[in-house]
Amino acid sequence: MMHFFTESNQLSLRVTEAGKLQFCYLGPRLAVADDALLSPAAEWPLYATDFDSRGQWGNHSGEYALHLRYADGTLGCDLQLVNSEPTAGGGMRFTLADPRHPELEVQLLLTPYPEEDTLTLLPTLTNKGSGSITLLQADSAALPLRAAEYHQTTFRGGWSGENYMHQQRVERGSTVSVASTTGIKTAQEGTPGILLSLGGPAQETGRPCLLAALAWSGNYDIAAKHSPYGHLHLRILCELMLSETARACDNADDNSFATDDESGPVVVQRVGEWIREHYAEPISNERLVKLAGYGKSRFFTLFFAETGLTPHSFLLRVRLQNAKRMLRESRGTPVDKIAAAVGFDSPLTFASAFKRYFGVRPDAWRRRNPKS
Repeated sequence: MMHFFTESNQLSLRVTEAGKLQFCYLGPRLAVADDALLSPAAEWPLYATDFDSRGQWGNHSGEYALHLRYADGTLGCDLQLVNSEPTAGGGMRFTLADPRHPELEVQLLLTPYPEEDTLTLLPTLTNKGSGSITLLQADSAALPLRAAEYHQTTFRGGWSGENYMHQQRVERGSTVSVASTTGIKTAQEGTPGILLSLGGPAQETGRPCLLAALAWSGNYDIAAKHSPYGHLHLRILCELMLSETARACDNADDNSFATDDESGPVVVQRVGEWIREHYAEPISNERLVKLAGYGKSRFFTLFFAETGLTPHSFLLRVRLQNAKRMLRESRGTPVDKIAAAVGFDSPLTFASAFKRYFGVRPDAWRRRNPKS
């Protein structure tokens, strides 16, 4: 079995003799990690297709992540694990393929973020053949989770929109959905923030939150279906877009990391290390693109594939993690000084980003976390 841990949660997977990568458990850490095999979801693929659902409880119900049609008219695919390799930060990249149609390759990038108590799964589908592959359904994931009840909490408006909160129980046999179709902005009026909680309405602590979408650079459509069998299925459809700030020079900088003998992942790793060393400086997407030595589109694609984040989101994460460390260790330093020290141009921007990321404002987090 394979186990992935955050501060308080656990994700467990296993590979069957038939080569299937199976989802076993997602929830609070177990005293004995291998007890994940006792979970009722222990026989369901991590990235299920319509092929997997045949003859099982999800048969032809749409409770799977992938459904497609090959150029020869064949419907469905049978994904088996081909390779797995560790990634930075304790994650794993899984490569899946359909033995009947080797032109299809599916990569799953699983990344744990222990301090944020978060796990992310990023699927990438590649057609390596010359014929077309028609995607009839392609979702981020379809996990058969069980809980006594599920609740969706939606916030409308800007960050002050918490005053306009709506909670809805996802009844068995029903589907609730929420969508944003208003364009490219990270936070705007009318864009809903979402919390999907297990076991009851969302709480600040003590209750697992399966999904949190507070901002998205593009449009999304998220649906939660409570199966008649008691499982919860998520469908997450997102339209990824690059913002205007991604416009950068395609020419390599003289001091770029890209060389003929270095692969894209190595370059991304070195860019990440550079960000960790220079996070307090003004850093633009243009500067990172030139530093990498790739064209803008290739760099953004490589960076997202390796980290699961855009370069800007990665930089923001590094800055906020360092800010959290300084808040704990430098008790006498004012919050606005810490904001400037980690690269924010205003205390207000820092406080807003910190609350979006950690759930509380910097001064409140400092009071709750005294220096040990």
